[in-house]
Amino acid sequence: MDRSVLAGSLWPAILVVGAVGGVAAQGPGGRVIDGVRIVDNFARRSAPIAFTLAAKPTLDLGGLKASPDDEFSPNGGYLNGVRLSDGRWAVIDESRIRFFNPAGRQLAVVGRKGGGPGEFQQITGICRTRGDTLVVNDPINGRVTIVAPNVRIVRSVAVGRADLPWGGGCFDDGTFVLVTAAPSVGGDRYMQLVLRRLDGRTTQTLGPFWQSTPDRFLPASQPLWRRAAGSTSAIRGCTKCGCTPPRGR
Repeated sequence: MDRSVLAGSLWPAILVVGAVGGVAAQGPGGRVIDGVRIVDNFARRSAPIAFTLAAKPTLDLGGLKASPDDEFSPNGGYLNGVRLSDGRWAVIDESRIRFFNPAGRQLAVVGRKGGGPGEFQQITGICRTRGDTLVVNDPINGRVTIVAPNVRIVRSVAVGRADLPWGGGCFDDGTFVLVTAAPSVGGDRYMQLVLRRLDGRTTQTLGPFWQSTPDRFLPASQPLWRRAAGSTSAIRGCTKCGCTPPRGR
């Protein structure tokens, strides 16, 4: 049976039953029947146009290529990218970082599958810090890799099982924040935020916070740290994170 036909035949019946059961009062934003507000929307064909899409996309990366090696991996799962100051794009693609010019033409590829130097198992995050330096995260290999704007790998830093926050994690002063597991409290699972420099040194740790999947509470739109006069201080409380601190802290 055609589900669209079924849905179309049931909705009028539901509305009729509701109308019989109570008195309809027309008010701002629709009608009220038995305390339920019903809003009548325009049919899509006659609805006013709010915006229109351009005939051509502003940027088109990837797609089918003559060589499969030049295509994005279907096994990536974390396809994401950042724009550099000169207009280039750096896009993570499972075990590689692809660089594109502003027009979308691929310029270079960094990395390959593996656990050795210059290799990645699964890149899950990328962010850009000062001088267009890139920080990419590979939690399976337990390290972050620093990539220079000339697409050369500068160093890899062992960080264990850690993640960059969703949507970023880099600051303009050359530091970045990672989400890592914290010691459990009373059998519960906790996370912590670790601020690191590009050489791998830890400068500050914030937490612990209770949550088994902490990176969900780190939207890029909310700053994690504030810097003033060379000092660093946490400005987002636990209630902002949507989590609960361990007892006694």
